[in-house]
Amino acid sequence: MDIFSIPVSTVSSEQAFNTTRRILEERRNALQRDIVEALVCIKNWDRADQRLQEGSNAPVSRYLPASPVDVKITYAPKRQEISKTTYEHDVNTFFLDTNLHAGQKLKLHFPNTQNDAKFLTRKAAESMPLSTNKLPEILKHLGIKPDSIQANRVKTAIEQCEAPAIRGEDKFCATSLESLIDFGVSKLGRGVQVYSTEGIKGDNGTKQVYSISKGVKKIGERSVVCHKQNYVYAVFYCHEIHATTAYKVSLVGSDGTNVEAVALCHADTSSWSPQHVAFQMLKVKPGSVPICHFVSRDNLVWVP
Repeated sequence: MDIFSIPVSTVSSEQAFNTTRRILEERRNALQRDIVEALVCIKNWDRADQRLQEGSNAPVSRYLPASPVDVKITYAPKRQEISKTTYEHDVNTFFLDTNLHAGQKLKLHFPNTQNDAKFLTRKAAESMPLSTNKLPEILKHLGIKPDSIQANRVKTAIEQCEAPAIRGEDKFCATSLESLIDFGVSKLGRGVQVYSTEGIKGDNGTKQVYSISKGVKKIGERSVVCHKQNYVYAVFYCHEIHATTAYKVSLVGSDGTNVEAVALCHADTSSWSPQHVAFQMLKVKPGSVPICHFVSRDNLVWVP
């Protein structure tokens, strides 16, 4: 079970911080012995180099937690480079904030996540480079062929982490649970809550028409959103986007499916690319109206 499939309760800041760390340890202890030993083996790249130099033909990916590189999960491209034909895959249909009310119907898709990559320990994660300048080294150590689809996905994930932030955005790529927590706390303070979109009843990820139920709840006018990247081990692209409001929304599908979703409404879209798919869908211009969307299952929304 992924650590973030556990419901997050509203607790004091100190409790939230300690509880998250405790859950990390419980999940790590639940891993198979060979995975735990592997994390120790790869505590830094020097030891990996030494292993290869001593004649081991096994790629370092053998020593990583079992999670296929070729997972079928996608994520948002850099906003500056979104083309007319590109869709932001980690968000659902864009809509105007005036449509965020009970009774509104939207065609949505909340696919079950196939990205079950696990976090490394902080020490192991910090020893791993995450830079396009070191891409050949990264691919070599992960046992990935340079001309493969997997290599391209690794490259794309790293490029997104390295891309400059747009105006009104503070960003960071977290490679361990501890660094994920640290970023959220540094932006929002220690009294934080974490939300994600979750299926409640009969949810199988089918694309269908959903109706918004009564009780749309505003959960924060400041937020940090973390998107899980398509990477060998868990990497989250986190960013604080100013002038953004988060909501908790109950949805009922046409087949009776119940989903507790998180919606984000962006009041200032003036820095988004004019070619952004949201403007094409809604037929509006950058900065003209607030634009909303739901977040996917494997994204995390932190609010104070």
